[in-house]
Amino acid sequence: MPPARSSSAPPAGAGIYLDNKYRGVTPVVLADIPAGSHTFVLRQNGYAEWTSAVTVNGGSYTEISGKLVPATVPMNPATANPLPQLTKSGLSVILPFAGIAICGALVLLQMKE
Repeated sequence: MPPARSSSAPPAGAGIYLDNKYRGVTPVVLADIPAGSHTFVLRQNGYAEWTSAVTVNGGSYTEISGKLVPATVPMNPATANPLPQLTKSGLSVILPFAGIAICGALVLLQMKE
Protein backbone atom coordinates (compact mmCIF):
# COMPACT_ATOMS: atom_id res chain seq x y z
CA MET A 1 0.00 0.00 0.00
CA PRO A 2 1.17 3.56 -0.52
CA PRO A 3 2.66 5.52 2.36
CA ALA A 4 0.99 8.16 4.48
CA ARG A 5 3.02 11.31 5.06
CA SER A 6 2.86 13.30 8.23
CA SER A 7 4.20 16.55 9.54
CA SER A 8 3.58 18.73 12.53
CA ALA A 9 4.23 22.37 13.25
CA PRO A 10 5.59 23.21 15.77
CA PRO A 11 7.48 21.22 17.04
CA ALA A 12 9.19 18.50 15.02
CA GLY A 13 9.92 15.33 16.94
CA ALA A 14 6.40 14.50 18.11
CA GLY A 15 5.61 10.82 18.59
CA ILE A 16 3.34 9.32 15.92
CA TYR A 17 0.80 6.67 16.83
CA LEU A 18 -1.24 4.94 14.15
CA ASP A 19 -4.08 2.84 15.53
CA ASN A 20 -2.45 3.01 19.02
CA LYS A 21 0.91 1.70 17.73
CA TYR A 22 4.02 3.86 17.90
CA ARG A 23 5.36 4.53 14.39
CA GLY A 24 8.20 7.04 14.91
CA VAL A 25 8.56 10.82 15.16
CA THR A 26 7.57 13.70 12.91
CA PRO A 27 8.20 14.45 10.15
CA VAL A 28 8.04 10.96 8.60
CA VAL A 29 6.67 8.97 5.67
CA LEU A 30 4.87 5.80 6.79
CA ALA A 31 4.65 2.94 4.31
CA ASP A 32 2.56 -0.23 4.10
CA ILE A 33 -0.55 1.20 5.70
CA PRO A 34 -3.63 -0.75 4.61
CA ALA A 35 -6.42 1.15 2.89
CA GLY A 36 -9.26 2.09 5.21
CA SER A 37 -9.97 4.12 8.34
CA HIS A 38 -7.27 4.69 10.93
CA THR A 39 -6.68 6.79 14.05
CA PHE A 40 -3.66 9.06 13.86
CA VAL A 41 -2.24 10.67 17.03
CA LEU A 42 0.63 13.09 17.66
CA ARG A 43 2.07 13.29 21.20
CA GLN A 44 4.85 15.33 22.77
CA ASN A 45 5.53 16.31 26.38
CA GLY A 46 4.29 19.79 27.17
CA TYR A 47 1.79 19.80 24.28
CA ALA A 48 -1.86 18.82 23.99
CA GLU A 49 -2.37 15.55 22.15
CA TRP A 50 -3.63 15.89 18.56
CA THR A 51 -5.90 13.13 17.21
CA SER A 52 -7.49 12.66 13.80
CA ALA A 53 -9.50 9.99 12.01
CA VAL A 54 -7.76 9.29 8.69
CA THR A 55 -8.96 7.42 5.63
CA VAL A 56 -6.16 5.93 3.55
CA ASN A 57 -7.07 5.27 -0.08
CA GLY A 58 -5.40 2.43 -1.96
CA GLY A 59 -2.95 3.41 -4.71
CA SER A 60 -2.22 6.95 -3.50
CA TYR A 61 -0.52 9.04 -0.82
CA THR A 62 -2.47 10.45 2.10
CA GLU A 63 -0.90 13.58 3.56
CA ILE A 64 -1.67 14.29 7.19
CA SER A 65 -0.79 17.50 9.03
CA GLY A 66 -1.42 18.29 12.66
CA LYS A 67 -0.42 21.24 14.79
CA LEU A 68 0.56 20.69 18.39
CA VAL A 69 -0.34 23.46 20.79
CA PRO A 70 1.21 23.97 24.22
CA ALA A 71 -0.67 22.19 26.99
CA THR A 72 -2.60 24.45 29.31
CA VAL A 73 -3.19 24.26 33.03
CA PRO A 74 -6.75 23.08 33.75
CA MET A 75 -8.95 25.96 34.86
CA ASN A 76 -11.75 25.94 37.44
CA PRO A 77 -14.75 27.13 35.38
CA ALA A 78 -16.48 28.58 38.45
CA THR A 79 -13.64 30.96 39.29
CA ALA A 80 -11.51 31.08 36.10
CA ASN A 81 -8.49 30.26 38.29
CA PRO A 82 -6.07 27.38 37.73
CA LEU A 83 -7.07 24.18 39.51
CA PRO A 84 -4.71 23.21 42.32
CA GLN A 85 -2.07 20.68 41.34
CA LEU A 86 -1.53 17.68 43.60
CA THR A 87 1.88 17.56 45.26
CA LYS A 88 3.51 14.97 47.45
CA SER A 89 3.82 15.86 51.10
CA GLY A 90 5.74 14.21 53.90
CA LEU A 91 2.74 14.80 56.18
CA SER A 92 0.81 11.96 54.56
CA VAL A 93 3.40 9.54 55.98
CA ILE A 94 3.82 11.25 59.37
CA LEU A 95 0.14 11.71 60.28
CA PRO A 96 -0.75 8.01 60.74
CA PHE A 97 2.28 7.49 63.01
CA ALA A 98 1.44 10.61 65.00
CA GLY A 99 -2.11 9.30 65.49
CA ILE A 100 -0.78 5.96 66.74
CA ALA A 101 1.60 7.72 69.13
CA ILE A 102 -1.20 9.88 70.56
CA CYS A 103 -3.45 6.84 71.07
CA GLY A 104 -0.59 5.00 72.75
CA ALA A 105 0.01 7.94 75.10
CA LEU A 106 -3.69 8.04 76.02
CA VAL A 107 -3.69 4.32 76.80
CA LEU A 108 -0.61 4.73 79.03
CA LEU A 109 -2.25 7.64 80.88
CA GLN A 110 -5.37 5.62 81.56
CA MET A 111 -3.31 2.68 82.80
CA LYS A 112 -1.61 4.94 85.39
CA GLU A 113 -4.96 6.06 86.81
